Order: sequence, then structure tokens, then C-alpha cells
Amino acid sequence: MSDGRTLGIAWAPAEVPALLGLSAIAIYGCVPETSDQMPAVGVMLAALFLIELVARQPSAPLVHAVAIGIVLWSGLYGATGRESAIVGALFAFWPLVLVLIVCHRPGRAQPVPVVRWIIGLIGGIAAVAVARTGALQPTIGPALLAVAIALPASLAAALLVDSISQQDDRRS
Repeated sequence: MSDGRTLGIAWAPAEVPALLGLSAIAIYGCVPETSDQMPAVGVMLAALFLIELVARQPSAPLVHAVAIGIVLWSGLYGATGRESAIVGALFAFWPLVLVLIVCHRPGRAQPVPVVRWIIGLIGGIAAVAVARTGALQPTIGPALLAVAIALPASLAAALLVDSISQQDDRRS
């Protein structure tokens, strides 16, 4: 049995596979050579998502780590030789990182799962925006510029959502 902790965080069932699904979508959107590996990655993430939903508990940290590694590999392997796509593939993990930064900072009470899902979605939108703009360009400059815009904008939006949710918690 797993206690649902990956990266030191107690995740809700299906949360990590869903966040990795957003990462995979962003990778598919910017990495040129993904047609071979992305269908299998998608099936793996969908299966993991369903298993966690049916089991009503998150997978073991090792399973999450392997899934993260496979999604990362799918992006870096397909991006080989194009720096902008590598930037996009790395930024594709922003949904997971954003949830970690915003929801699990020191002194923050554990937010309700719906808040984490919304914040993950904000990160996913930012990752897809980077993927479909700067990460598609032939040089690295536009990709870095897209990240420089998307990162603080999505962080601010996520912190706003978190702040509003904390105010609602205090009123309850």
C-alpha cells in the first residue's frame, strides 16, 4: 500500500497521471518527433489514471517516478537537435511543478484537491501556450521568451486562485 506521497507530497488519486497528461499534451504540441512514442505514453498515463481512480489511492512513488521519467524521455528523445523543442519539453512539466510550488509551500495548509486541479490546469495552459508558440520556432530565443512570459503569468494566476481558496476556507 502506498501513502500517496511522491516528492514528499500526499497526492489525490489520479492527480499525478492527470498532471503528466497535461505535460504529454504540451510535449506533443512542440516536439517534432513524437508520433512513435506518444501514443504509448498516452495509453500508459490513461491506464495509470484509471487504476488510481478505481483503487481510490495514488500509486507508489516509484510508479510515479517511472511515469515522470517516461514522459520526460518522450519529450527529450523527440526534441533531439532542436533547442527550442527541448525548452518546450522541459517546461511541459510546469503543471506538476506549479502545483508543488503553490500548494505545498511551507506554512500552507493542504489545499482541497479541486484547488490543486485548477492550479495544475493553469500550469497546463501555460505549458501548451509555450509549446505552441516559442517552442515551435527553429531557434531557442522565442522559446525562452515564451517561458519568461508564461511562467510568471501562470504563477500569479495560480497564487491568486490559491489566495481566493484560502479566504473561502477561513470563512467556512
